Amino acid sequence: MFEVIERPHRLLLASTETRLDGSSFHTQLGFTFEAREGKTLMTMTQRGFPTAELREEHERGVPNAFARLARLIQLTGTQTDALHDGTAQSFSSGRGSFGRPPPAPGRSR
Repeated sequence: MFEVIERPHRLLLASTETRLDGSSFHTQLGFTFEAREGKTLMTMTQRGFPTAELREEHERGVPNAFARLARLIQLTGTQTDALHDGTAQSFSSGRGSFGRPPPAPGRSR
């Protein structure tokens, strides 16, 4: 559920994750968008993990999710230069940096 929409600079969302065991927890995701050298830098933060283990699990998964998104965008013909030219460098969990996502197939850093 969107909590804040500040076009074109910021989105804030509330999210509930339900695990396979039936347990669930709530997090807050924030996205900021910043013009940088004719491109857009997107920064993502996610807060509210009930345990360090769950937070670390998401730290491992988020770069893969962004890489999959980049591949999908690439397949639809939309430019994803920021993900491939090194300007998109980190994804934050509110605790630390995830690093750059892996390059899309056929691309190198």
